[in-house]
Amino acid sequence: MKILIEGSQEEFDEKRLDILKAIGAGKFEITEKPVQMRRAFFNAQNQMMDHWDADFKNMLEELKKDIEKVIDGKL
Repeated sequence: MKILIEGSQEEFDEKRLDILKAIGAGKFEITEKPVQMRRAFFNAQNQMMDHWDADFKNMLEELKKDIEKVIDGKL
């Protein structure tokens, strides 16, 4: 199944529950529950996740800067 979303991420987020209900077609009970981030049981796991999350965020920032350079014609 393919779904085409036209519009913004905010619009998609607002309609997420309705989309899930439409896809479920009455086969599943769908309720809205907020997503809560959990920390791992072991402290070392949290430290590893924090480390790799920071690296991932840095990589995304660098990628955004490179894309902006390409769009501006500076690269």
